[in-house]
Amino acid sequence: MSASDRYSPAMRAIHWLRAVIIIGMICDGLIMVRLSENNPVLQILFPYHKSFGILVLCLAVVQLIMRRYGRVPPPSAILTKAEVIVSAWTHRLLYVLMIAAPLVGDIGSCVSALLRAMGNDWKAPPEDWTRSINDKKD
Repeated sequence: MSASDRYSPAMRAIHWLRAVIIIGMICDGLIMVRLSENNPVLQILFPYHKSFGILVLCLAVVQLIMRRYGRVPPPSAILTKAEVIVSAWTHRLLYVLMIAAPLVGDIGSCVSALLRAMGNDWKAPPEDWTRSINDKKD
């Protein structure tokens, strides 16, 4: 395999670093969903989970920039045209997920903190609003 058929060492390093972090975050997430909200282990894991999510986002953006301006080897010659198309779309989907998942998680974390800070003192919306909405449903 020639050097032109391989990704650069930096691209490979970012790829594998990101893969290890994502696998660790999946394991971390599976542990966290089984813990109660006031469990001290959750209080330790959650900030790391958020930090590593942002790191995955940053690494994905860096790698996209490197792909845009660097050398990307062509698909393997043994792949059929359909396999090349499927692999390209799978690759795109993974990048969308690596960017969207941390953003959605961060937004969810912010909204959760906001709702917790607001407490249970919610007032019902004005009656004319709810009546108007219900009229439109009918």
